[in-house]
Amino acid sequence: MSSINDRTRLPRPLRDETYTAVISETLREMGADALTIVRSVEDQLTPATATWGLAAWEEITGITPGASATLEERRAAVIAQIC
Repeated sequence: MSSINDRTRLPRPLRDETYTAVISETLREMGADALTIVRSVEDQLTPATATWGLAAWEEITGITPGASATLEERRAAVIAQIC
């Protein structure tokens, strides 16, 4: 599969232009950023991997985390409540 930065598929006049490299690199970076965001959201779908979404899991299960609870302790409490 070719990457978004693969200019060999473009017509020669575009391929040889400097701005084409800048635009394709910018699009590649934006795509990588979007993928990172999507993967982060995906992690929130289960309490075992949730980070910023763990508060929602705690609310759903009725858990109030202690002030000094670690991320792993909070995850374990949510999972125990679900079980």
